[in-house]
Amino acid sequence: MSRRALALSWVVLAPAAASQEPASRAFVEVTASTSEPFVGEALELRLRFGFESDVLANHLVPLFARELELPVQVEWEPERGGDALTWRDDGAAPAGGRRFALGDSVARAQPVGASVRDGRTFETFELVRRATAARAAALELPAASLRFAYAARIEDDLIRGRVAVDREVVRVLGAPLALNVRPLPEAGRPVEFTGAVGRRQVAATAEPTALTAGESVRLTLTIEGEGDPAAFGAPDLAHLEGFVQRGVLDGHDARVRRLVYDLAPVDERVAAIPSIGFAWFSSDAPVGYVVERTAPIALSVAPRPSRGGAAPPPPTPAKRTRSSSRFLPFFAAFVAIAAALIAARRQSARRAAEARAGSDPRATAAARFRARLLEPDADAGAAFVDYLAARVGVAPAAVVTPDLAARLERRGVPRELAAEVAARLAARIAARYAGGASAARVDRSGDAAELARYVERLDSLDFGPPPAAAAPPPPPR
Repeated sequence: MSRRALALSWVVLAPAAASQEPASRAFVEVTASTSEPFVGEALELRLRFGFESDVLANHLVPLFARELELPVQVEWEPERGGDALTWRDDGAAPAGGRRFALGDSVARAQPVGASVRDGRTFETFELVRRATAARAAALELPAASLRFAYAARIEDDLIRGRVAVDREVVRVLGAPLALNVRPLPEAGRPVEFTGAVGRRQVAATAEPTALTAGESVRLTLTIEGEGDPAAFGAPDLAHLEGFVQRGVLDGHDARVRRLVYDLAPVDERVAAIPSIGFAWFSSDAPVGYVVERTAPIALSVAPRPSRGGAAPPPPTPAKRTRSSSRFLPFFAAFVAIAAALIAARRQSARRAAEARAGSDPRATAAARFRARLLEPDADAGAAFVDYLAARVGVAPAAVVTPDLAARLERRGVPRELAAEVAARLAARIAARYAGGASAARVDRSGDAAELARYVERLDSLDFGPPPAAAAPPPPPR
């Protein structure tokens, strides 16, 4: 028997349905969870494509050399629809699904069962993209197209396997998708509203709840619910009555936003963190704004210690000699005189520094920073925040923000130094949150020395005016 005799083959005839046009036996479309979202509202775009069962089982042949569970290619670029939508990735793709070519990359489509169109049944697959409406606009997202290789006759060869006798590449074009992004209504908008659209729940916790005036309490706001957790602003607690806001850490995952505020009660009269209001807009009936409020959190705030320091411990019982009892009054007087001289020296240094600074804001800010380092139990971090606030021209509560490096760079600070300062403050706040109130007391001398070096470097720079404060152009002649 010759080797050629082994190349037996036969032709598999297609079913009767093969007489239909291949393009009519597949579909592709894009749908939206809502066609008229409000600004800030999250929406889902679903790319769906499918084939008649017979086509999927008997007529699809490889489109590329690379093996895919679905040998098809979909061209779909919704980002070309403009900037009225922002796109987000909620993490890893769902498990399972079948690989297919999406443009020049590989994606996974989830099987969603059979769908009926014009009386015919299609095995359907789906890919979901999530977006948030960013601004009011009427827009049209481009259509998706589906490409696949189709063969009405397939030859099963003992050597080559399945071979398409009449292979042809088929393209199916979907329809564009029209969306109308609506603006949020002005009527009834509460002051607590920061842009959240969709149902939300807010909760608050605080730690520690027993502290001394001026120490930090970490207030954590947890906001969860529908939509993009990063698509709204953080509630502003800079003017919370009875507290100073030193900074805020902002983080989120796919559904939850966590905001950790560094607050300090101003004095012992503060008895609680008051109720915090958070507003969201409901796009479902009844359409309108909703305000959620947290429960107040009770605090126990002790007064600040006196500037002279804590009282000396009581003497241990012992037999006193006549000479020691005579010496004690002189020793107490010496200690009182020394303390008075130290206090006078510190006050004199502060006044002298401020006098040398004169009316120069840069020198005044640096002088106040150095003078505060001389105070007992000085908080170098708080002094540095106040220094930056004075240089930038904002309230101290507005200093520690995610865009601090960019703001410093816009004012003329070199990019590397601006990034160092922002990272140093962020790390300090993160350490405070991680280690409790005691974390702020670790290695105070080293912390103060490092921040003082930053002040020296910043003090040599002339901060330009903020963009909003730029001088107006001269009048035309």
